[in-house]
Amino acid sequence: MKVYWESYGCSANQADMERILGILRSIGFEPTEDPRSADIIILNTCAVKLTTENRMISRYRALAKFGKPVIITGCLPRMNLKRCSKDCKGFAAILDPNAIDKLPEVLTRVLSGERGIVEFSQPHWDIFALPSVQLHKVIRIIPISYGCLGNCAFCGVKNVRGKLVSVPISEIRRDFELALKAGKKEFWITSQDNGVYGWDIGTNLNALLKALLEVEGKYRIRVGMMNPGGAKTLLPEIFEYFNDDRVYKFVHIPVQSGSNAVLRAMKRQHTVEDFVKLVDKFRSAVPDITISTDIIVGFPGETEEDFQATVDLIKETRPDIVNVSKFYPRPGTEAERMKKVPTQIISQRTRELAKLVEEIAYESNKRMIGRVEEILVSDEKDGKPVGRTGNYKQVFFDEPVELGEFYMAKIIRAGKRSLRAKLSEDKNI
Repeated sequence: MKVYWESYGCSANQADMERILGILRSIGFEPTEDPRSADIIILNTCAVKLTTENRMISRYRALAKFGKPVIITGCLPRMNLKRCSKDCKGFAAILDPNAIDKLPEVLTRVLSGERGIVEFSQPHWDIFALPSVQLHKVIRIIPISYGCLGNCAFCGVKNVRGKLVSVPISEIRRDFELALKAGKKEFWITSQDNGVYGWDIGTNLNALLKALLEVEGKYRIRVGMMNPGGAKTLLPEIFEYFNDDRVYKFVHIPVQSGSNAVLRAMKRQHTVEDFVKLVDKFRSAVPDITISTDIIVGFPGETEEDFQATVDLIKETRPDIVNVSKFYPRPGTEAERMKKVPTQIISQRTRELAKLVEEIAYESNKRMIGRVEEILVSDEKDGKPVGRTGNYKQVFFDEPVELGEFYMAKIIRAGKRSLRAKLSEDKNI
């Protein structure tokens, strides 16, 4: 039996896909790159924005033309089941992310001819223990929890992933050690909010990092997104772990707006001042750290004064990376019912902010020129190997390099999103 699959979205979705493939392999399915030769097709969806949702519907329709049973998984089913059911005519089955452990049973029903199956479940951490196929040669994605403790007015993810369910540290460490023995060098510690990891089971991210760093070896850990409310509870202990050479000096703290009035309307659990203090403390305690944040432009009720407060915040804190998104209402959220900012105003504000963040990113990258860095080559883009500096700056090379290897290299050029490096005389560490 053969399966053709496509997967979209965040690192949590990627980790889910690895487990879906692990389940399929355990019951005799093998992957194929040709949907025409497949017995089933899996579409693992993302629905973080309306534009993404539209793309997922288009992908379903394209895949359905092959005449094979299509199973839809990922975030779209819970984000917008009504549209998913209506616009994905003839689907074989729909599974939400919490129900992937039901895949063997669902497949039996699908292969016997049943269609229109819908399976939802509540979050449970033992999804983590399902068999898993490690798709990447170098990177291991490790989900440490599912769901969050927030109630943001704009976010549909809480409707998909539910309330916080954390994976025990012992299970995470076991996965980490097995992947390290299998040759993985870069580990993404991921969840919907790493800052509140463990609050439901009496632990936290600091305890997890301490346990992982007790494992000997040469590797790098990337700590995923932490909302400010949870991140500030981890200070100052977390700085000890970020100053370990095996942890990327990179922190993603989404502020979303520079206006406290907008943050209140968003129901965010932090203030602008909280974010500024976090940035200052991380930069003071962890030299050379890369700061990443997110901004939503045009949230309902955002005035020109609110937007300028966001511009001022970015100018003041100068994050190295800013993910700028236009506001799109998501189904089932409070923000969906709020009065919208006109589209043309959102577009104009987005262009203004995007120009500013590109200038700041370029200035940040230019400061790396001339430095000799230890770089792990962990991925490929457009067929070219990509490395990461200790502070997670993206690096391309002028010479051939091997995936999974550490190199000493001198930064010789900088762009808005990446660096160019030349290997030093001591090419390999």
